[in-house]
Amino acid sequence: MVVNRDEKPDTDAVRRTATFELLFDLVFVFAITQITDVIEFAEGPADWMAAVSVLLFLWWMYGGFVWLASHVDDERKLEATMFLAMLAFFLLAMGIPGVHAGDTVQVGSAAIVVVVIHFAAFWVLAGARYGWPMVRVGVVNLIAAVLVLVAGSLPNGLEWIAQLAVVVLLSGMALVYAAEPFSLIPSHFVERHGLALIIVFGESIIAVGSGISGPAPAHVLAEAGLTLCLVIGLWLTYFARDDERAETVMLATPESERGRIALLAYWAAFAVMIGGVLMLAAGAKLHFGGRSSSDFGGWIAAGVALYLAGTAGFRAVMRIRGALGRLAGAVVALAIAVVPSRENAIAPLLLAVVLVVALFALDTRMAEKT
Repeated sequence: MVVNRDEKPDTDAVRRTATFELLFDLVFVFAITQITDVIEFAEGPADWMAAVSVLLFLWWMYGGFVWLASHVDDERKLEATMFLAMLAFFLLAMGIPGVHAGDTVQVGSAAIVVVVIHFAAFWVLAGARYGWPMVRVGVVNLIAAVLVLVAGSLPNGLEWIAQLAVVVLLSGMALVYAAEPFSLIPSHFVERHGLALIIVFGESIIAVGSGISGPAPAHVLAEAGLTLCLVIGLWLTYFARDDERAETVMLATPESERGRIALLAYWAAFAVMIGGVLMLAAGAKLHFGGRSSSDFGGWIAAGVALYLAGTAGFRAVMRIRGALGRLAGAVVALAIAVVPSRENAIAPLLLAVVLVVALFALDTRMAEKT
């Protein structure tokens, strides 16, 4: 359907993810794999900062195109824009491994192109009412992209300054920007972010399968099965009911306030959740890939704790009961790190599964009482 560009979209209408958006997400799959590799081979604070800064920028701009879809009613034009952005995201993803060696030319240049496409699309396709409000957002996006680009050109050992600036800039924007001029379609917005989270979960499953080649000992198969159970449990902590509740909350929220909670819940809290799953995936790659020096229990503890902390923040922002329970679960998860796991990770995996199942059971019991 094509409408006047200056008319405000019907943000309470039900819109579901289009097939071209799913195709676009395949590039996000590739980018997530690249970031997991950076985490897996991180050798110091500089590598960790590089991974975090690129992940946050990627997630910020991915979300930016989800926001764009809420403001464009001409699907053909939106499709063409997404395909163009897809090429830029692909080049960005291809350049991610270079951040290890301080080579940020490709990833940074592609990041600038992604920002330009996004900004131009809002100006041209979304309508005049959103053009000038996008200037503030566009400037922030461009500064972040330039920082990604110049990080590699800083003197050796100082790359982290530009990378930290990216983290601070985007996090600060998410925390303070009200986004009042923008509208969001809750059904589409919640579904798109949920699909992105599923992609990230897929990375952890691939990490296990790709590390096991041929017949494996019984304890390795048990570890693989428990890791899969853990992924399923983490999936349930959000997709059992929180996604539906969040959509209901967004529908009940005035349009001018939806952007605010979207930035806090679906960018900030989701970024922590994604980071947790990627920690689990990176640890699984190290462990199942035969690198016995890796302590999988530490990765499990960090991954589960981060993910649960993210869900706690998500629930707090979306006014969903049980945020404190999730935060307590995150603290408990940290204790898993002390369980020996260099040769055999069954014990920490089993503890993590029991913790997640207990949290899910608590949620179910609370739901039955309401």
